Amino acid sequence: VATGANEKYWKDARLPGVLKHCLLKRYLPVFLIRTSSIAGRAAYFDGFAGRGVYENGALGSAGQMLEFAVGRQYGPDKTPISLYLCEKDPESFAALEELCGKYREKNIEVHTRRDDASNYLGESLPSFSTLPAFLFLDPCGVGIPFDDLVAALNRGGAKPWPPTEALINFSLEAVRRIGGHVTSKTPSEKTMKTLDVSLGGDWWREYFANGVTDEAVNGVVQEFAKRLAKATRTTLIGVPVQRAPTHKPIYHLIFATRHPAGVWHFAHCTAKAIEDWWAQVRAEQEQQAGPGLFDVNPHIEDVERKAIPVIAENIRKLVARRGEVRLGDDPVQVFGEYLGRVRESAARKAVKELHKSGETPSTGVGGKVENLRVTPNQTAS
Repeated sequence: VATGANEKYWKDARLPGVLKHCLLKRYLPVFLIRTSSIAGRAAYFDGFAGRGVYENGALGSAGQMLEFAVGRQYGPDKTPISLYLCEKDPESFAALEELCGKYREKNIEVHTRRDDASNYLGESLPSFSTLPAFLFLDPCGVGIPFDDLVAALNRGGAKPWPPTEALINFSLEAVRRIGGHVTSKTPSEKTMKTLDVSLGGDWWREYFANGVTDEAVNGVVQEFAKRLAKATRTTLIGVPVQRAPTHKPIYHLIFATRHPAGVWHFAHCTAKAIEDWWAQVRAEQEQQAGPGLFDVNPHIEDVERKAIPVIAENIRKLVARRGEVRLGDDPVQVFGEYLGRVRESAARKAVKELHKSGETPSTGVGGKVENLRVTPNQTAS
């Protein structure tokens, strides 16, 4: 069963949560600006909203969205947001409801329900059927049933409007734990069936036929992503989240969108959020142990230096195959293995390198990076 966070989680914002919150904070405004010009309003659904605020006063994801909604009420780019927040735990829900009451007084439209996330999602979908919607599903454990997730992402059928995007916490720790039952001397079929429902079948069990390994867990993640992408006709981006940059991932944040602009902007925001997270890791390490002689945590500039020639080669191949290309139309092909690991400025620098080497008349100067058009050199006949 998909559950919310335990009591320990709400003591303070832990480092993995910092990445998650930074990502939401950076990407959601982009999504709203991109989609609100038509609808004039958007919807946000959080299936595991928790208390909304940590015991130390820091806002959780639901609290941050409430505060964000206040800011979107004013200004030339104002976009009213309808919030749908669900939490199953009674104590956490009571704290969430108290917090939401304060924001209702600020004229924020926020709907709350103490319920199972999947139930509330299914019941809420008709309420925002005409609006752009962002779904945030962040359980501690297995996720909502696969069929319910697919139904939510496919709410508009084959129509491009209204757009639906989602950010899903895919728990590797839950997969490892339940995967161990496959070869256990005392397996729990009931426990394994919870993962069957969440992943859309028992196909995952064969990955653990020889025990729980990193390779098996990664295989399950990749296969789940393939199945979800096929069932929803979406492009998925997976962001591994660790307790520290050198640790194994504890979960993946899986982003789903149908629009190339969603892929482009989310990837850029992911790189920026990771940069924020690394900075906080360094700050905490220095606070605990003092400044180190050697910084073992990565810097995004170092990653980008390695990425630029790879991105340049990706663009070179695209242009050779298609002729003129607009970078924002092909974010997966442009960034390749560096998608979500580097900022969009790396693509601009790659175009400048191609221009410098005489491979394109496109200079890479001016305008938004996603709108840069790269053309091949015209050879005389």
